[in-house]
Amino acid sequence: MFSGGYPRIFDHELDPSRWLRSYVATYVERNVRTVANVGDLTLFQRFVELCAGRISQPTAKAWPSIPETTFITFRLPAFHARVRKRLVKMPKLYFHDSGLACWLLGIREPGAERGQAGAVAAGAGSGFCRK
Repeated sequence: MFSGGYPRIFDHELDPSRWLRSYVATYVERNVRTVANVGDLTLFQRFVELCAGRISQPTAKAWPSIPETTFITFRLPAFHARVRKRLVKMPKLYFHDSGLACWLLGIREPGAERGQAGAVAAGAGSGFCRK
């Protein structure tokens, strides 16, 4: 869960923390500039870190589609037996890769979750079911 599932990490036996740091830097510097005209990349990186911490959807209104467009995150629509509640409730934002979510949250080893283990595990399970 802490290493994630990016094949390059395992194929080349790379240090997951180092590779994920480089991946996030490349993602923010290259991919985000290609997809959207983001003026402050440092602020956008902080936004992605907050997404890993499961911020509420209204907080994420500034750049809601960029992580989804670049296949970093996905939204899981709310489910409720009553259709009206399903339409009103906000979807949850999950990361496709648990290792990336852990790295963004500062979780590098078991026991360092600081209350985020449930969110990371839920994201990993949701991502696995989507595949």
